[in-house]
Amino acid sequence: MGTQPPTIRVTSETREELRSMTKQTGKSQQELLEDAVKAYARQLRLERFTDEYARLQANPELWSKKQQEAANQQARLARAVPVDA
Repeated sequence: MGTQPPTIRVTSETREELRSMTKQTGKSQQELLEDAVKAYARQLRLERFTDEYARLQANPELWSKKQQEAANQQARLARAVPVDA
């Protein structure tokens, strides 16, 4: 006997929205929920990256060091690319 997927409690509004979206997209509620979780995870990663980037820019010493590292990397990449490419 197979195991049942876990039950997730949602509000009636969310359930109705999911039903509406399944009709619009042809995707199952499970697919829509998986897509939503993945999208939210991407959003959270982007927010963390943005916050960390802002903190880096707010620290002049670290920001200068990061800019120098980026310039050095660009120079190494430029040397690695053939001129006639």
